[in-house]
Amino acid sequence: MVGPDTVSTPEQLAQALNEMILNSGKTMDRVASAAGLAPNTVRAAARGTSFPQEGTLHELVRICGGDKAAWTRAWHRANNARPKAERGSAADDPLVEVLNRVVLLEEKLEDALRRVAELDKQVVVLSRDLDASIQVAKSDAEDDRRRREREGRELLNSVPVRFVYGHPDFNRNYYVEAVDRYVAEVKKLAIADIEQLKTFLLTTPSDFPRIGRMGYNPTEVDDYIAQLKAAVFTP
Repeated sequence: MVGPDTVSTPEQLAQALNEMILNSGKTMDRVASAAGLAPNTVRAAARGTSFPQEGTLHELVRICGGDKAAWTRAWHRANNARPKAERGSAADDPLVEVLNRVVLLEEKLEDALRRVAELDKQVVVLSRDLDASIQVAKSDAEDDRRRREREGRELLNSVPVRFVYGHPDFNRNYYVEAVDRYVAEVKKLAIADIEQLKTFLLTTPSDFPRIGRMGYNPTEVDDYIAQLKAAVFTP
């Protein structure tokens, strides 16, 4: 096993870095993304095709869980083993590191912009589909309302109101205003919703007050209510 303590040359540093990344259980791309580095930078360091900057090494060690002090000593030994002409100055490290991060951020920004554009397209499609669904729902609701109104009117026409007023054979006719209120509610509910009309017919008393000869003929009113219930509750 190659570790930082065995490193003394650039080749050994690359081999040790490659083994550290493999042992971390992460792919090089995942390590690069977590470290904020370009994937090519990490691959070049692990393959030995490019000597890593010290800041780059520190980020890799941080992500892979290595000993920073040991790896720093290894980096300096390997750097000292390089020809002087190839050694980078410490002043170059921050600039290269920043440039690497800028390249990575630009790639991520381009990817984010592409995703935003795709999301914008999806939003347009979803909005169009939603508008179409709303229009269909409105049309269906309007059709349902018209159907219920039509059924209500057909029901009312099938059971017309024909009350005899002031029938002389009864001295206790139904109170006119009470019957008229009942019939008005029947007409309103028949147009609005027959199910509500059923509830009304089942729960509202139809034994109206009696006032004498000047009211509605009870027989006519009772017959109307009986016909109405038959029409409403007959399947």
